[in-house]
Amino acid sequence: MPWNQLGDGSLNVLSDEKIANGIFGKPGLIPRFFMTGDGHQEPPFQWSGKCAVMKQYFETAMQNGQLCAHVERLQNDVAAGNVPAFLQPLYQQNRIFGWELPIFAPLARCGQLYYGIGPALANNQIDRALLQTFSEFSHFAQLAHQLVASVGSPAELTDVLPLLNGLAEYIVAVIAKQQPAKAETSGEYRTRLKTYYDAIMELRTTAHRFIATPIQSVINEYPQCIHIITCGNAHITVNNPLHQYLHIGDAIGVVDAARVF
Repeated sequence: MPWNQLGDGSLNVLSDEKIANGIFGKPGLIPRFFMTGDGHQEPPFQWSGKCAVMKQYFETAMQNGQLCAHVERLQNDVAAGNVPAFLQPLYQQNRIFGWELPIFAPLARCGQLYYGIGPALANNQIDRALLQTFSEFSHFAQLAHQLVASVGSPAELTDVLPLLNGLAEYIVAVIAKQQPAKAETSGEYRTRLKTYYDAIMELRTTAHRFIATPIQSVINEYPQCIHIITCGNAHITVNNPLHQYLHIGDAIGVVDAARVF
């Protein structure tokens, strides 16, 4: 059965009466799969405790070991605080699962460091401060390069090593006064670096079939459980949505793209 898209914020205004009237398709029905766009809210899933019937539904499932929560975290970074207080026993049950792919950690750092490199190249300001920032950028880009196969090896990310080597040589040569800083050369490297940065940003919403893999793995391991899945809103609204890559059989799944509940 396909996922059903709800109006943004529908889960936030659930009530016992609305469930009794059939908001999920027929009176009294509560789905077994939920995906929401509140992945950057601290914590997500705040909608889960606002309706008495829904809260009891999740509490009962949790007590029976039949509730799994999927969060936008690396698995090593998962903590009890990633879910509302009433759901925190899930942490002791090892039923909070981080679906973030390891490659996104070094890529996120590259994205941050880019803002210390791009403007310097645009101004043709080649100095030791740039070298230090770029050295850190290069370190994380190389870490990401080792993991690029996990997201299908997109060319813009796979071909980064010549850029890293060339720009490093250029910066060092200018600082050592072996060659002058040329606006044309700096601009060329800035353009290539911007292409890499854009690929980083686009990957968040073009790698959904890969992002879906760890989530699907947990669904397959716990096929009779209720699954609540949170992600950034763009994973639902941009390109081919993440939930399209999650197979839930004959179960009912609902999607609410609201960012905040």
